[in-house]
Amino acid sequence: MDSESQKKLTERAKVLLPDLDSKGRPTCLSSPDDTFCEAVQNYPNATIKQEIDFSPLQFLEIFGTKDIDGRKSYIDDDLTEERVCRRIPKVIYPQMAKNEANQWIYVVNEVEYTQAVVAEICEKEGKSCAYLDNNLPPGMYSRCRQKYSYKRLLALHPTEKRTYSDKFKFPSCCACYVKSNDILGRTLRTGRKKT
Repeated sequence: MDSESQKKLTERAKVLLPDLDSKGRPTCLSSPDDTFCEAVQNYPNATIKQEIDFSPLQFLEIFGTKDIDGRKSYIDDDLTEERVCRRIPKVIYPQMAKNEANQWIYVVNEVEYTQAVVAEICEKEGKSCAYLDNNLPPGMYSRCRQKYSYKRLLALHPTEKRTYSDKFKFPSCCACYVKSNDILGRTLRTGRKKT
């Protein structure tokens, strides 16, 4: 392969693969635990538009419906009930996300072709669940924890110049977990006599 061909391949790889920092994370993240970015510097709009034009079947597979595919509407929440873990409902329009293989991939999301993901983000992840800690047995505590699910989206293939369908990790809900205090648990286990 001559040097000109090698240069073109290198330039193409730069377009297809997102810029990552020394820890392998994109610079667009709001926090280190994020699994997506909505605003990506140097997002390859032109390349994505060109590839969508040549992938109508993949496009229809993902964009076949105009409805936002997600969980039941938040409007149906029972207003007489209260959650023990507060959450922030959000509609995400990712331009980059982490797939099942933990790779950061460009997601198709530009003016003409948008993909939305309905999400719930924990307002106070790692904090106690409301009303529970004072009502739990001794040695037990509660924590709000972010849960994730995978959503299939159309993306730019990381090594080939084409679009493809992949599964990406997004925050899905905020759940309350109850756990025993580890110190108490060890005391109870070691204090028991074997029979």
